[in-house]
Amino acid sequence: MRKPNCRKQRNLQWRFYRNMRKHRANTLGLEKQVRVLKDDVNTLMQATEEQRKKINEIIEERNAWAEFFREYFEVGEEKKTPFIIRVWKKVFAK
Repeated sequence: MRKPNCRKQRNLQWRFYRNMRKHRANTLGLEKQVRVLKDDVNTLMQATEEQRKKINEIIEERNAWAEFFREYFEVGEEKKTPFIIRVWKKVFAK
């Protein structure tokens, strides 16, 4: 067991946190894209086939990411502790 504040451990924790933030930004970006596209379609009142395909692609991608994060961060129905702490406990238990 390493000391909790040794450099390697801190770097690991920071890297994990940074990656998590990056993934969150990616998923939020996708949602914004979907919203913008939906607004565009609503102003046109009728989407072309290409637009429908693009919207469905983005929605599928977003749902896939959401599913991945649900599993990865073990989001349960009831949250006792923040997921980052749940995951960290598991990651750094070794």
